[in-house]
Amino acid sequence: MDALPQPIKSLLNQTDHRPYPLPERPWLYHMVWEHLMFLHYRVDASFLRPCVPACLELDLHDGQAWVSVVGLQVKDVILHVFPYTRPWLRFLNLDFRTYVKRQGHPGIWFFSLDASTPLMATGGRGGFLLPYHKGNLRLEMQAFIWSAMAAQQNSILRAMQVPNSEASTGQFLNDG
Repeated sequence: MDALPQPIKSLLNQTDHRPYPLPERPWLYHMVWEHLMFLHYRVDASFLRPCVPACLELDLHDGQAWVSVVGLQVKDVILHVFPYTRPWLRFLNLDFRTYVKRQGHPGIWFFSLDASTPLMATGGRGGFLLPYHKGNLRLEMQAFIWSAMAAQQNSILRAMQVPNSEASTGQFLNDG
């Protein structure tokens, strides 16, 4: 850990919130997330169960499964193999997920992930074996409006965060 830049060292030294120890293998990358949007929907667990591998248990809250649409802007990406380079990558990311457990450990199952750059879509698919696709994503900061045309599912998402409020409105339409 001695060769890491100071901001990353500081982050890795903050471990009291973690339920499990840090992995012993080296970190892969550092990134900053901005302009996050979380849209959560209750789903009957019996409906969702066939969509998740049998080795994973659905992580239920009050007896209900949840799916989420999460949008965010990623910036300041630094790869472990080049820790002293300037952050060079910025992109939008949109994922459709549910919450699972494996051997008692909580996790996330991604149904799909869309990235605004072909590099990230290809890297996420090839490097992490995640269901990444190149999506037509847009974030309008004036009203904090997310617009997305998912690459593979013929789906459209348009969501708005009301400024200075905890209230948000989201609409997910499936044309497929």
